[in-house]
Amino acid sequence: MSTPIADLALLMSRMEPVLNDGVWAYAMVPPGTELGGVEPLATFREAEGLTLVVPEADAQCQGWPVLFRAAWITLQVHSDLQAVGLTAAFARALGDAGISCNVLAGACHDHLFVPVERSQEALAALRALSSGNGAEAPPAAGAVVFAKDLARVAAFYQHVVPMAVQHAGADHVVLGAGGFELTIHAIPEPIARDITIAEPPALRDETPIKLILPVASLAEARRRAPAWGGGLGPVGREWAAQGWRACDGHDPEGNVVQFREASAGA
Repeated sequence: MSTPIADLALLMSRMEPVLNDGVWAYAMVPPGTELGGVEPLATFREAEGLTLVVPEADAQCQGWPVLFRAAWITLQVHSDLQAVGLTAAFARALGDAGISCNVLAGACHDHLFVPVERSQEALAALRALSSGNGAEAPPAAGAVVFAKDLARVAAFYQHVVPMAVQHAGADHVVLGAGGFELTIHAIPEPIARDITIAEPPALRDETPIKLILPVASLAEARRRAPAWGGGLGPVGREWAAQGWRACDGHDPEGNVVQFREASAGA
């Protein structure tokens, strides 16, 4: 068996998506149902019943209602089950193309089930993502944030804004959204060891530069931020300008960020 890969950059460059033959059906049967000799590709047991992924012809033969007609795409790269960012990356690529996706993770590979009528579009989107030639234009602008705790700061922006992981290495994570690229870079260890981050962090509100990041909802960003080590000011500290509302917040290391939400009708 090949060695599992955890590095996101390698995973994305080696995805090698392959479209498997056939039309696959998601179906659900009550617990204890005799499957009549059908050998499911995958099953998952829930309180409501047993979910099956089977060839569509088998579902029809057994009279099982088909919940989802799918094409099955396998990513040939051997992905580590603890790898971070690959699912988010391909889900974003497919989501941007308006293609739904259900994912099953095997011990060696990720398996994607997409609407059968959009299988070729999904395959093209995944190949473009892997080759780095996706439909998105190069970022129009960007910024770099230096962090003592790289993973924690990157996770804050990834999940609160949210932003998709574009690339990750030992000392940096590159996030992107809406043509903006945010790089979180680890502070070199000789310097980082002398930096203390309080809990909660002291706000760095006297620096001459402040990030401004758009969010779909200030309320949702305010709800998410504490779980990822940061925060947003209360509703009473929001203010409005032409076309948007804003509120200052902070990341896990105290960097002050202005979050903006588009006003209704803007």
